[in-house]
Amino acid sequence: MYLDKALDITSRKIAIANMVEKIKKNFDLDKIDAIACCGYSGLLIAPSVADELGKSLLIVRRQCTTTHSCYLVEGDIESKTYVIIDDFINTGETINYIITTISKYHPLKCVGIVCYLKDYSSTTTQYLVEQKIIDETVKVV
Repeated sequence: MYLDKALDITSRKIAIANMVEKIKKNFDLDKIDAIACCGYSGLLIAPSVADELGKSLLIVRRQCTTTHSCYLVEGDIESKTYVIIDDFINTGETINYIITTISKYHPLKCVGIVCYLKDYSSTTTQYLVEQKIIDETVKVV
């Protein structure tokens, strides 16, 4: 199962520690207000990472008529900047959805993307820029 790293408690603790380390190493923590995620794979890791870093949380929901909440973005909508945590990037669809949904309702800036299932090369960053999902200022680690 591809989410074993997030579902197994020992592996999840390691993934959380690795995410915290990656964010501390690659970003200025004073310039990050929140950790954002969408869906099951993000929610397995993002809240713990946000807690470890002392950051607030932004949760983006998929549009659905059967949910108990009508809000597509919940959490610290007063924050200015955020880093997205997700499992991996394949087509960029989830990243695009998170960024466009947040920006549709709140003037927040994505400053980075961190994935816990795979390390991504600059070709992933270039692809996301070419597809106009992110701009050159967003760091992908």
